[in-house]
Amino acid sequence: MSGTHHPNVKEQRMLAPHIEQTIQRIKAHGTVLLLQDRTYLDYNNRPKTKGLNLTFRSKLSTNSEGLILHNTLAVTDDGIPLGLLDQRFIDRKAFSGVTYTEKRRIRHWNRPVKEKESIRWYSKRWNIEMFHKVLKSGCGSVEKAQPRHADRLKKYIVLKSIVAWRLFWFARAHQHHKDDCCTVALTDVEWSILYRKTMKTKRLPPVPPTIGEALVWIAKLGGYIGRSTDPPPGMISLWRGWQRLMDMVEDVNDICG
Repeated sequence: MSGTHHPNVKEQRMLAPHIEQTIQRIKAHGTVLLLQDRTYLDYNNRPKTKGLNLTFRSKLSTNSEGLILHNTLAVTDDGIPLGLLDQRFIDRKAFSGVTYTEKRRIRHWNRPVKEKESIRWYSKRWNIEMFHKVLKSGCGSVEKAQPRHADRLKKYIVLKSIVAWRLFWFARAHQHHKDDCCTVALTDVEWSILYRKTMKTKRLPPVPPTIGEALVWIAKLGGYIGRSTDPPPGMISLWRGWQRLMDMVEDVNDICG
């Protein structure tokens, strides 16, 4: 995190490698949807945080401080998120005279259905809403972050956005392709450490585990019990487990170089 505090490190520069990787993933698919939406991050209880924006979330149009984040998420036609193609923080201070009702009227999803290009594709829109939910609640809740200035907060959100996409991608891959090899979602170092930690062994299997196995193991690192009667892992346990796994990966990289 310390490197992101440098004033010359810009949000777009931080996101650029992820966007390039997203473009490469898009090339492997015939049809890709680019879903756009904004989400409101509430920091109204952070009076010491400087540089925040006015979000006007209330129906009474009362001022609320936070950040307005607009994302463009690439998604396959069967709902697998391929990554972010764009991310912007919107400055709404210039539009403080716009009322709540006027804002609602101009939002894309309030237009008549006939104005939308495709009802079928529009039905996939919930994927970006789920991505925002993962970012705001699954990733340790970015709204609980404590940076004292909005610039640092934005860089923190960029980093967490990449993590949120990866967890969302992993969870969706588990739903659709849980028997596939986990190497589509994890690096060799990541799954090797995960396997050794879970199985309490130094030996690796001849074949990497499946996506389904790896996701459950990660969730168990985050407190998921995994009994036969338990529901599938939730995003909170997956996020906590992911943090632990990344800490272990970082330790190994520090030791091995």
